[in-house]
Amino acid sequence: MVWLNQVKEALGGEIPLQATWRPFSLAQVNQKIGPDYEAWNEDDENLDESLWGLRAGQAARRQGEEYLNEFLPRLLTARHVDRVSLSDKSILKNIAQECGLDINKFSEDLEDRSTLEEIKASHIEATQSLGVFG
Repeated sequence: MVWLNQVKEALGGEIPLQATWRPFSLAQVNQKIGPDYEAWNEDDENLDESLWGLRAGQAARRQGEEYLNEFLPRLLTARHVDRVSLSDKSILKNIAQECGLDINKFSEDLEDRSTLEEIKASHIEATQSLGVFG
């Protein structure tokens, strides 16, 4: 995602394509528990931190794609550059606030386990319909 911002900057702020970001769980792909295991079925306390990042993305998306597009680069920078844990909800909420999201709605949606159903549906579509594998 950072690379996409670099392309946008190089083109003077305009980018000749539109990306539609969908959640895909590497925690599910990389699990070694067994073929029937589903990472998104874990209790919140045991949920892989990457799934918290995906849930945060879904919470941002619920406020509009423009918010998701603002939120994702900051989330990825926090994880991959700053090396923060995405299971730290205060970090996720700080990023949401920096992006101008309604923090009360974001917090509510972050805790809403239906985001995990959205992640599961997107993941299954990616693997079964599109052949995505990781």
